[in-house]
Amino acid sequence: MPLDKDLIQRLLVTFAVELEEQCQIITDKLLFTEQNSCNEEELNNNYNTIFRSAHNIKGAATGIELQELADIAHHIESIISQLKENKQPPQSDTIDLFLKSLDGMKSILSAKQQNIDFPDNVKPLIEQLAQHKISADALSTKSAMDTVQPTQEPGNSLSAEPPTARQPTPELTEKPTNSLAKSSATAPIFKKNEIVKINLDKLTKIDALSEELQVTKIEMENNLVLLNNFQVIVRDFLSIWKKAQPAWCRMATEKLPVEISQLLCDGNKTVSTINNITSTLYKNFRSTSNQLGVLSTALQGNVRIMRLVPAATLFTPLTRTVRDIAKELGKEINLSVTGDEIEIDRSVLEGIHDPVVHLLRNAIDHGIELPADRLQTGKSKAGQLTVTIQSHGSEIIIIIKDDGTGLNVPQIAKVALKNKIISEKALEKLSDDEVIDLIFCPGFSTKETITKISGRGVGLDIVRENIKNLKGNILVSTEKNKGTSFTLHLPVTLATEHGLLIRTSETIFAIPTTAVERVREIDEHQIIQVEACLAILYENKAVPLRKLTTILNLPEKNTAQDDNHYSVVIIAKGWSMVALMVDEVIGEREIIIKPLQPPLMSVKNIIGGAFMGSGNIVMVLNPADLVDSALNSIIHISHITKPITQEKKKQARILVVDDSITTRTLEQNILESVGYKVSVTVDGLQAWKLVQQESFDLIVADVEMPEMNGFQLTEKIKSNEKYASIPVIIVSSLANEEDQRRGLAVGADAYIVKGQFETKVLLETVSRVLTTYGYQAA
Repeated sequence: MPLDKDLIQRLLVTFAVELEEQCQIITDKLLFTEQNSCNEEELNNNYNTIFRSAHNIKGAATGIELQELADIAHHIESIISQLKENKQPPQSDTIDLFLKSLDGMKSILSAKQQNIDFPDNVKPLIEQLAQHKISADALSTKSAMDTVQPTQEPGNSLSAEPPTARQPTPELTEKPTNSLAKSSATAPIFKKNEIVKINLDKLTKIDALSEELQVTKIEMENNLVLLNNFQVIVRDFLSIWKKAQPAWCRMATEKLPVEISQLLCDGNKTVSTINNITSTLYKNFRSTSNQLGVLSTALQGNVRIMRLVPAATLFTPLTRTVRDIAKELGKEINLSVTGDEIEIDRSVLEGIHDPVVHLLRNAIDHGIELPADRLQTGKSKAGQLTVTIQSHGSEIIIIIKDDGTGLNVPQIAKVALKNKIISEKALEKLSDDEVIDLIFCPGFSTKETITKISGRGVGLDIVRENIKNLKGNILVSTEKNKGTSFTLHLPVTLATEHGLLIRTSETIFAIPTTAVERVREIDEHQIIQVEACLAILYENKAVPLRKLTTILNLPEKNTAQDDNHYSVVIIAKGWSMVALMVDEVIGEREIIIKPLQPPLMSVKNIIGGAFMGSGNIVMVLNPADLVDSALNSIIHISHITKPITQEKKKQARILVVDDSITTRTLEQNILESVGYKVSVTVDGLQAWKLVQQESFDLIVADVEMPEMNGFQLTEKIKSNEKYASIPVIIVSSLANEEDQRRGLAVGADAYIVKGQFETKVLLETVSRVLTTYGYQAA
């Protein structure tokens, strides 16, 4: 009797988790066997583990009518049985085939979940496994009929062969605990002692509720402060009343209305009663608040513990990734991971997956040399790639280190100049550490040819951006011919934080304390001038001084500082630090940061909002964005004691060229929304005429247009001495490498693929290009 379709869909969700777990077990054992010289006992144990996992997969897949997937698992069983009987370690081609088979099983499941046809390579893969099995049999002294066969459960047989009289090897016949038997239309029940799998969405909802309870606790604590203040007022009033009561009683003997006489003489009793009630309320409220605090903190702590998973959840599967990349590049890599038992919030782990994979790819592709080159320099044939995970209080530190060539500082500087990331004059002022930091700039790459290993246009700027979104930071250090280290600083969890509350322009903001280096009070004598910019000395280093109102584009308020003293908050991002001048430092508070919701997914300088006890919401500032905005700001503080009078900016004029009315209208609105003056036209020929008639600071052009395409327009502009200084940005749906190279070859200053197009990318690219050419960006 076939299973109900709805039931199968539900079972597929459960099976997906099991398949992932069992495939990872097989991968771990295969790679361990490949990388280590195992004795006979270790080899036996590894084969038994692989066999059990394959057998579990086969039984479960058969139960939900995924016969092709079950066939693959069955062939893995057979090959493992042959290897075990012949006491042979698996060869490299066998391991490659097994890993390919695991990928094949996952692709079959994915196709089933999406209700689409299986990939074309499934049947050839099964045939290849069958052939490999025959090859393995040929190495044995026994015939295929004598081969050890696992015990099959009723109804789960994958072969038409009759059962043999031979008893199966005991180690290979353990009954799987997670198999899905095809016996009835009811869903299987998985019983596990002390372990219950919970849907992450449900856990997230519970976590959100615990955070709301924490917000309530913070509000209650603030209300408790207000109640205490009220109690003090009542006590003071009662004291005054008692002192004045004799005089009031004398006045009462005169001809005063009875009501007033009674109020003056008996009021003491009333005020005393109010005082007593207030005191009782305060004590009860404080007791309840303390209890709520203990319970909410315990609840939130336990919910967070439920969200914590070992770092191995991320790093164990990456062993396979490193092997595949190294094999493709013809390199040998030994990956070592320590500290992966440390537990981290699942959302943090998910967030760093892509950055970590990118760093590992870069280390293998860019950093570690080919075996022959390593031997010539006296290194071991195999490159060493180490990942170290450490826990320090509420922070997790992940160090990814290779023993390759190290970063080439002069080459980084050369590429940065070539890609117009920095001017030659600005480059001369940078230290080696600051030059190295340029690798995190958008568009930076030392490779002339983009490969699928290095990525296609996804650079270390995205890595740093993702780490920053997790409220973390990334630092890099390098030593020539000895290797490079990337150090990631991350929070254990993304929930409650401590924030420094500051006031500027009559508005309260919060800055996460993890980014605050120091809070200081300074006077005019401590302010120095460095190259026409103001700074202060901190640890014998000149730190740029900026007004927070300037960075946030807030109006200046005439809030005079006493005795020419100023409040300054020093924040850091990597090696860079900035001193922010604020009107007042209010103090540190526990805050619950709520991320921005659509459509405000990415707002410059803002990371989210935090609820305060009063019910108000304060904006939480993004320290990394603040540092970037402050260092990139061309508005310097000219007078500290007086509000800044900003000169009116010259609006940059931009010409948008695109034959699609939707695209050019979108780009026009985006650019005009931040203050640029924008003209539009529909093709390259009209654009060329406009360039000759009017003055533009920047051209944003499509490629595929009638009359004259974007490449031709760019070439015409750049080859003309009069207009060659006008920067050109190409925004096109042509994403292949050849088109991008052609765009840069004809002189385009930047190339944005429409498939990756978003508001932030366009604005940042326009700002960077204009700044490079000496124009004032919006």
